[in-house]
Amino acid sequence: MDEKQEILQPSMEMTAGEMLRNARTTGRRKREIATIAKLLCIREEFLTALEEGNYRVIPEDVYILGFARSYAVELGLDPDEVIAKLKRELGIIPEETESEPVADSNINIYLYYPNV
Repeated sequence: MDEKQEILQPSMEMTAGEMLRNARTTGRRKREIATIAKLLCIREEFLTALEEGNYRVIPEDVYILGFARSYAVELGLDPDEVIAKLKRELGIIPEETESEPVADSNINIYLYYPNV
């Protein structure tokens, strides 16, 4: 596969790490991990681990998600999309299912406005 085909691959088929690496290495602003690591105050090995999907290098899920969010924002990606994909990869949330929300007609909402 040539480089142009890789760039055009839809984000739905990419892992979170592939999305991060693709954003860092393509386009007008090709950037080095060392530069971003220094800017974000995140160790280079952690950013490399995120890109490679080697999450065992990073001690806790909370750090994985936090580092990935900061990295995505810095690279101009939608952090919510990256985090949702990462949570599915980590098994924190199940894969998306094709179900419709169930409406409950027995729920009533009352607003209380106290006398002031």
